[in-house]
Amino acid sequence: MTNQSEFGDFEESFQKTQKAEAGGGGGDLIPESVYRVVCSRQDVRGDGVLVDHEVIKSKADSKGVKIFLEILDPETVKVGTENIKTRGQIQEHVFWVTQKNLPYLKRDVATLLGRDLKTLGELTSMQWAGLTAEVGIKHETYNGFKNSRVSFFNQWSPKKGGDGKKQEGTKQPPQPPAQQAAQPPKEPAATPDF
Repeated sequence: MTNQSEFGDFEESFQKTQKAEAGGGGGDLIPESVYRVVCSRQDVRGDGVLVDHEVIKSKADSKGVKIFLEILDPETVKVGTENIKTRGQIQEHVFWVTQKNLPYLKRDVATLLGRDLKTLGELTSMQWAGLTAEVGIKHETYNGFKNSRVSFFNQWSPKKGGDGKKQEGTKQPPQPPAQQAAQPPKEPAATPDF
């Protein structure tokens, strides 16, 4: 006699399925690479209201501002023999407001804004949507779960009239040094999460 459950046909599959390894399940991970992104608006509460940031609190009562980075380029990244679609994927990033993290917060937000942050209050009053950057994404395991995280920010701005790629046959005017996209560091300084 089989024990029937309210999950019907899934009960047999459940009995035959192996438990996932701790730190596994990386199917939703954005591949490690360097990406060009734009800060976007998301419906974080499922109520149809789009927001470009969210103030969150950690279990240790640290506050942070979560932003949403939409990948523009590259369209795909090769992982092994498979091309993974990346354009349109969203990478969340939290700027944790802790004493230890303030230097990194100031550096990374200044990179996104193209200027220094004047006050912490700007984090919740400014418009994030539309800001662009080049970011490095790495994988990290935290509390047994593997996640994608932003490892660095570089300035980047798309060229007008295109997708940010150099157009063939047209000479691009030189950009002032403050607007030139910096090369990713050989070993990017990690931005700690607290």
